[in-house]
Amino acid sequence: MVSSDNPADARTLELMVRQIRFEGRGINSYEFVDPSGELLPAFTAGAHIDVHVKDGFVRQYSLCNSPNERHRYVIAVLRDEAGRGGSKALHERLHVQDKVRIGHPEHWTSGTVHFEHFKAPERAASDNVAAAAGEFIVKIASTGQQIPVSGDRSIADALEDAGVAIETSCRAGLCGTCKVRYLSGEVEHNDCILGDDEKQEYLTTCVSRALNRELVLDL
Repeated sequence: MVSSDNPADARTLELMVRQIRFEGRGINSYEFVDPSGELLPAFTAGAHIDVHVKDGFVRQYSLCNSPNERHRYVIAVLRDEAGRGGSKALHERLHVQDKVRIGHPEHWTSGTVHFEHFKAPERAASDNVAAAAGEFIVKIASTGQQIPVSGDRSIADALEDAGVAIETSCRAGLCGTCKVRYLSGEVEHNDCILGDDEKQEYLTTCVSRALNRELVLDL
């Protein structure tokens, strides 16, 4: 694994951009890998990395792939025309096979660098009918447990509060880490990752909502 020779940069890695993917309007995801194919330092859900952009920019982005994927880091970047230039620099200057200095994964610490929160694009009010409809019930198929999901909580939040273990990462419908199969119910998906065929069988628990009273999950 390639690290910087500068002692001041001992916590950085030189990684390669393996893939840039369009995820939605103004959103690209970036996949970083070790050029020699080695495993990357481990991380846990909620971790972020420093991305050293050209011209001295350093921006922090949340990792949105599964912590089990030690071969890559994935971030999602919303181009912000009103921002300080970091997201625009990534969108305009970063290309597949470029080498980039990346900091080791860390959790939300305040330092001297600007922290750039990522969020999925806002949707029009008409697209959020399900979220505004209030509480619905998630039923766990294997146990029959019924879990209420209020209008201001995600399915993932409700499952965690009820002690149902589920892996999450981006919390924005971008990585698919929290994807689960549903057996019945009508779903407002709200994610930027699932294909139309997958949506017939799966939902992302971080952003999906029910359009009816009950969703049955294959858990």
